[in-house]
Amino acid sequence: MPGSLNLTRVRLRQESGPGANNGSIRAQGDFNTPPAFSAPPSVTVKIQDNLALNQTHTFGSCGPHGSGIRCSDTVGSSSFRADFKRFKGSSVVLRFRIRFSHIAIDGPFQAPVKVTLTHNGGVVRMDTIMDCKATNSGLNCREF
Repeated sequence: MPGSLNLTRVRLRQESGPGANNGSIRAQGDFNTPPAFSAPPSVTVKIQDNLALNQTHTFGSCGPHGSGIRCSDTVGSSSFRADFKRFKGSSVVLRFRIRFSHIAIDGPFQAPVKVTLTHNGGVVRMDTIMDCKATNSGLNCREF
């Protein structure tokens, strides 16, 4: 079942050297419900660029966190987190922040960057962000 996703920022940082495992991915935005959003049973995040980046993580642990939901895992030295919270004053808009830290990713990276969020047993939401600027350490994208 398809759903909407509004991607507003993405930041890709390559690792500082081979085997350093200090690369990172950050993404944020919002989406409207329905379709419904709840976690668990599972939330999967996939992030791709126009070259070789293709990072996917399925969260094994999600639960209430403040007024929202937090999914977080650690795999080896890598950490993964996704926060979902209702937009202030709205019962249908959820904001999200996704962070993959201490991961092995190498640049260069190239726009566009696509984020796919899968949840609730088959709801697939995706968006692509094109407004990106390459830096020495990665790629910064922002929706204007």
